[in-house]
Amino acid sequence: MRRIVYGLAIWLMVFVGWAETEKVKIAILRIENRLQEDVDTDALTESLQIEVVNKRYFLVVERSQLNRILEEQKLSLSGLTEEEQATQIGSLLGAQKIWVGSLARFGEKYMITMKSIDTKTGVIDFADQVYAYDTESLLDVIPDLADRMVRKARGENLSAYTPKKKPPQQKPSQETTAPRYSQTSRPSYDDYDYYSRPDEALDIGFYSLSVSTNVGALEGGALSFMIKSPGDRHSEFYMDLRLYGASVATNWNVGGVNFNLGFMFNLIANGYVLLGGGIGFGFDIPVFKHATKEYSISCFEWTVPLSLQFGIHLGRSFMLVAEASFIPGFGLFISESDYPEPTYNYVTGEYEGEPGSYQKISDETYYVPNELVSYLKDGMSYFYSGLRLSFLF
Repeated sequence: MRRIVYGLAIWLMVFVGWAETEKVKIAILRIENRLQEDVDTDALTESLQIEVVNKRYFLVVERSQLNRILEEQKLSLSGLTEEEQATQIGSLLGAQKIWVGSLARFGEKYMITMKSIDTKTGVIDFADQVYAYDTESLLDVIPDLADRMVRKARGENLSAYTPKKKPPQQKPSQETTAPRYSQTSRPSYDDYDYYSRPDEALDIGFYSLSVSTNVGALEGGALSFMIKSPGDRHSEFYMDLRLYGASVATNWNVGGVNFNLGFMFNLIANGYVLLGGGIGFGFDIPVFKHATKEYSISCFEWTVPLSLQFGIHLGRSFMLVAEASFIPGFGLFISESDYPEPTYNYVTGEYEGEPGSYQKISDETYYVPNELVSYLKDGMSYFYSGLRLSFLF
């Protein structure tokens, strides 16, 4: 009886050894990171290797042996295709299959692709892909990838992989006034949609205004309507329309329209505060009017707005922005004027009429009030300071 037991044990050992030798030997290369962000693909590869080993369907080359061979063959493998490299590595390791994988991103989904290459023929035997919606979930889909690769090696036909669903976002309770995130655990700007910048914004601004070189000495105000469209978190295109009015001289007021296009560049834009500046190009249509008489002088000039802004988010859809901007004008010319030129009185032998002087403005000679000469010859320049309420949508 004892001899029979010994004999059966020996045959069992032989059978197990034969079964092990019948298993296909594979080597799993490091998953290549094709993202612009840092992801530990070594950990993903190690996890995949462990999952495949636990399936007990393949013989898997140990990582240290694989790394040693790869380090020794680094130069000789350069310039070869992926299939040619697999053939070279397989012959050195004695592996029949080489698994090569990559990590990439398409839209919102992160994709891990894995291919099994026959080391004798260089032909891809089978391949598969798994998906996740964030980098933290990549490790969770590795068991699925290992299971699907083993099942495909067995010849099973599998349907397309269903990606992991996004975790539902919890809305803050209305019963508490506690902040949504603590100062130590507050996520970064790009982590959640709550902090991501909406696509467009409409701003309504109210400004105090000073004109030309008499900064701070003139009284005026302006109403602004601005539309902004961000290129990314740190830049945005804007269109700005400003309606303004101010007193510029004794008995003379100016009012008009200032329209500008430009870009805002944000040094800080983290979903809580905004700090940046802007530059643009536009035009200005100032109209000078006499306070007591029906005289007006209409002009046109080009503008180059320069601005600084500081904003505070009031939730996701509103932001309060403090702005200081300087908008110099150049190339001013008079488009229309009904300020009367003096007439000659033949009785007294003198010129009579409104006070003023003849000035050459943009290669044309006009009779203008003396108190407006500096504005019309040098062009209008504006200094705005005020607040904008930004509606984000």
